[in-house]
Amino acid sequence: MPILDEGPTKSVVAGGLIRGAIGRLRARTGPDHPNTLATRNNLAHWRGRSGDAAGAAAAYEELLADRLRVQGPDHPDHTPHPGGMARTGSRS
Repeated sequence: MPILDEGPTKSVVAGGLIRGAIGRLRARTGPDHPNTLATRNNLAHWRGRSGDAAGAAAAYEELLADRLRVQGPDHPDHTPHPGGMARTGSRS
């Protein structure tokens, strides 16, 4: 698989690939499986990279609610880190 790292076209392609993966993961492992949650995080990231900051923020908020419900508030995946939601809208 090619590395999809830069540019809006590559971000859109990556988002499409990730959306397909999420559908397959939900069907195979369920919506609350850690791999499904991690892939949803990747999709939110690529939405921001493709210029959809509002969509990325909404996806991150929905994901956080699901992660808190499934994993609890003390899980390390909920710790803010550079490169997460705060940076999503900073690229143009």
